[in-house]
Amino acid sequence: MNRTYKILLILLFIMLVLKANTRAEQFKLKNGQIIQGNLLKYSDKIFKVKDDSGKILSISRNQLLSIVFEEITTPATPLTISTIKTNKNKFLGQIVVLKGQYQGWLAEAGPPPVTRSDWVLKDSTGLIYVTGKLPCLDPNKNRGSLVEVTGTVESNAKEQIYIKSTKISCLKCAQ
Repeated sequence: MNRTYKILLILLFIMLVLKANTRAEQFKLKNGQIIQGNLLKYSDKIFKVKDDSGKILSISRNQLLSIVFEEITTPATPLTISTIKTNKNKFLGQIVVLKGQYQGWLAEAGPPPVTRSDWVLKDSTGLIYVTGKLPCLDPNKNRGSLVEVTGTVESNAKEQIYIKSTKISCLKCAQ
């Protein structure tokens, strides 16, 4: 194995195993073909790539000339509840960060998607349930507190979108 492939494999290992904040953008093949897409997996000297049209391709290490990586940056526009609900297929399974007002157990949001302990987050565009990690806030007394929620966008059997939280920060507590 030549030095270029060893370096390439080390970079892929770092990206895949340590989940670096990069994604493969461009795959240049020895035949001159360029494929735009995301690296899904590397095993047995085969790169599994999802191209921009959604097609899954298998590229052998021997076909590959180079891979150009692009750093993923946080978008300048803050994410909103409405954006997530409108584009649910895009966000399902994705980790997101939302800022909004803690609403506790709010009946107008409909039935909770997972448990009775689920609570409601409100921003200027709508309401969404949050499940998982609970904030240290009273569901009645602290309504209106500004919180930041980090979590995964999920959907229940009734296709109700919600956030499964992993981190909650209270930015400004309402009394």
